[in-house]
Amino acid sequence: MLIEAQKLIGLPVYTKSGTHLGKVDDLEIDIDDQTVVNYRVETRDILKLKNLFAGKLLIHREQIVSITSQKVVVDDAVREEEIKLAMTDLSGEMPAPTINSVDNN
Repeated sequence: MLIEAQKLIGLPVYTKSGTHLGKVDDLEIDIDDQTVVNYRVETRDILKLKNLFAGKLLIHREQIVSITSQKVVVDDAVREEEIKLAMTDLSGEMPAPTINSVDNN
């Protein structure tokens, strides 16, 4: 099944257990393989208020459970890594490699 990029942008992103993470903001494409590698997700307002992750997450394609015309569902581990990143970001340690923060600058 195919979906146009402009229909994918703006879709809400949820974990498998139902936690709303944000919405698809952009895609990163490997031009050699012509495949989507990462999905940029604009995080929920509460994360922005805490100034964590600069309001963006990168979710690797292997963390995607499903994509429909209504939403994107990701592994619950994405939420767990989001929390770990928040904790390590506040402590000044390096963030976990499975999900990356994106600088808005």
